[in-house]
Amino acid sequence: MAGLVAHTRAHPGALSYATTGIGTANHLVGELIRLRAGIDWVHVPYRAGAEARTDLMADRV
Repeated sequence: MAGLVAHTRAHPGALSYATTGIGTANHLVGELIRLRAGIDWVHVPYRAGAEARTDLMADRV
């Protein structure tokens, strides 16, 4: 986790994370990490987990 935070701080706004929608548990955890760690990353909401996994494997998120 420390490596992820350090990398994200070094590249603000360059990293993104996918969830299955706004307000889901994964989205809220991502926002909590963003606030607590003081990092800048982009939330990318999807309608379904399959779409998110496809983009993750294609290195789009």
